[in-house]
Amino acid sequence: MQHNAKKAKFAIVGSGWRAAFYVRIAKAFPEQFHLYPEYSAILSLLKKDLIGEPTTLNISLAHEYHAASLIRMILRIPIDMKFSVHAKTYEFPTTETLTRYERFTDGRIANKKRTAATFEFENGKVAFYDFDSEQYRSPIRKNTLKIQGVRGEIIDRKVYYLDEKNEAQEMDIAFETNELTQKAAAKKLSPDETAIATLMQKMSAYTQGTGATPYPLEEAIQDSYMAIQMLQSVRKGKSILG
Repeated sequence: MQHNAKKAKFAIVGSGWRAAFYVRIAKAFPEQFHLYPEYSAILSLLKKDLIGEPTTLNISLAHEYHAASLIRMILRIPIDMKFSVHAKTYEFPTTETLTRYERFTDGRIANKKRTAATFEFENGKVAFYDFDSEQYRSPIRKNTLKIQGVRGEIIDRKVYYLDEKNEAQEMDIAFETNELTQKAAAKKLSPDETAIATLMQKMSAYTQGTGATPYPLEEAIQDSYMAIQMLQSVRKGKSILG
């Protein structure tokens, strides 16, 4: 982020397309979690107000600033809204299975960290964060997401809501498809790889002036700040204001 900002500052003294390019780059930041096919579909569904205004969120699928970005987007939290966070990290014995580099099948057990946090926002909305250090790769530590709104809730890939007659309904969440996601599926790319490919496509359009930034720098700063305040709460053992 600092590198991009320095480039922009240097480029401003120049002229032409190079200056414009670097200034645009300095206003964007790479973050892909909201572009996962599943989470992108959920965000699109929330815009339709099927479950009404989202008020509470239980999120256990991403760590620190990645989770913060989804918390803000799902609960529709303005970047300048005040909040408090109370967090604690625990250690639990866990059977090791997969790491980034190794696979274990000997049943070895090690203590693994799990952080739980509560974010309370000025508008009354609340997010409950829960993340295990094994969660990204372990087959025995699965992701989960629960969003509650005024007229329904979303649990993982299911939505439960009231229709126009106030009758209870439920349905599966349909993933949005386009040329890129179809190619990604054909090549069996992971959700993370698909999201990164989508991010690169959107960043390309943004730098050429044909699209909006997929993740503004201001949001990146706020999400990092939320994560930092959460870790501060863990270290100090008390609620932290943000």
